Amino acid sequence: MAGENYHHGPEIIRIQGESAVVTDSKMAVAFLIGTALIQDVHPVGERADYVNKQIIIRRREEAVAAFGDPAEAAGYSIPEALHAAFNKDEGFGIGTYIVVNVFDPAVHVTATVPDPAKVTSADIIGGISVGGVRTGLELAYTCYNKFGFFPRQILAPRFDAVVGVRQKMLEVAGNVKGRAIVDVTAATVQGCGHGPLPARPRQPTTAIMLPHSTVDR
Repeated sequence: MAGENYHHGPEIIRIQGESAVVTDSKMAVAFLIGTALIQDVHPVGERADYVNKQIIIRRREEAVAAFGDPAEAAGYSIPEALHAAFNKDEGFGIGTYIVVNVFDPAVHVTATVPDPAKVTSADIIGGISVGGVRTGLELAYTCYNKFGFFPRQILAPRFDAVVGVRQKMLEVAGNVKGRAIVDVTAATVQGCGHGPLPARPRQPTTAIMLPHSTVDR
């Protein structure tokens, strides 16, 4: 991608935290897109700052403050995904997550009640407006200009089963020299091979996660 120079070996990023500059590996930076319970943690006047905006998350407290308590956010993919990540960090941290919520409680409603089920694959895929405003997965491309680095892991939990979303994830991953992290919920992996998995999983830009799959040895 334009703006990045060739670099041999691990690349380090530095992010200004609350009390210190935090260093991290570029390969540890994840781009997480989905839905969040922003109506419960932000007043109406502030919610636009958390819809199709890139928010950096590194600590559990930041995740809850920005996207809601996972214990109260059933049906929302971002709190669920971040909760799972923090539960597996083993004290080493989760790295840097660039998080994008596409759920707008003023738009995605059922009988005036905010409803995350109203978010579609088109919301996740996103696009570019006539005025040049990016939404959804298109926001991954603006991370370098905003933060000085691209994400290297592209995640869209609960939406990556949709072919169009998965294809967009692969496109983004290829362009930022990263990987699309795809959950496979119904597949059999044979030995160390990939078996009958969807969406051309052997592509080098794809990493397959198997939370509900069986393994034949």
